[in-house]
Amino acid sequence: MYDLNHIYKVGNLIATLRLEKGLSQGELGLMLGVTNKAVSRWETGRGYPDTALLLKLAEILGITVDELLKGELSSTAPNRKSFNHNINYKAERALFARFSLTLIPLVAFFVWIILIGIIPNDFIRGLNYGETWLMVFFLPAILYEISCIILGIFFSLKIHKRKDIKLPLKIFICIASFIGFSLYYLAIYIYLIIRLIKARTQVKKSV
Repeated sequence: MYDLNHIYKVGNLIATLRLEKGLSQGELGLMLGVTNKAVSRWETGRGYPDTALLLKLAEILGITVDELLKGELSSTAPNRKSFNHNINYKAERALFARFSLTLIPLVAFFVWIILIGIIPNDFIRGLNYGETWLMVFFLPAILYEISCIILGIFFSLKIHKRKDIKLPLKIFICIASFIGFSLYYLAIYIYLIIRLIKARTQVKKSV
């Protein structure tokens, strides 16, 4: 029977590799046929995977059963360096894709402004000055801000699970997702692009 420290070690390995693969506890549980609560118990040291699940769990995490049982990765295992780079790239790609979702309200807002400006619209022409500003700018702007808040909350919940990103940086990135387009937002976007390119470069070098 494994001691408590070893169980915590195995749980930490499962949690780390799951996050690097961009999987939630629910997604991993679904792949294994167990609940997200079961995965949570493994990762927090309050439980241990059933022996019947070890082979499949190891395959999903991209490690050997021996590594899973030991709770640590073998530095001498073939393609270990390549594997680590690949899972980091997948994690960075998922982070970049989720942050990119916050661009959708901005794009929709500008598309609306452009379409209203260049396409003849009898409805808009029939409105008075105040009503035109409401329909063309203020109402879309309000919807844009609401969308930013919703997507910002979604993104904040997702990035909160990333243990490889320090808390201050998580806060800065989350604030940018709420603000929408600005120089600050653009700076964070460039930063995430650099992270993605760097991870991709590491993958190519390791192949």
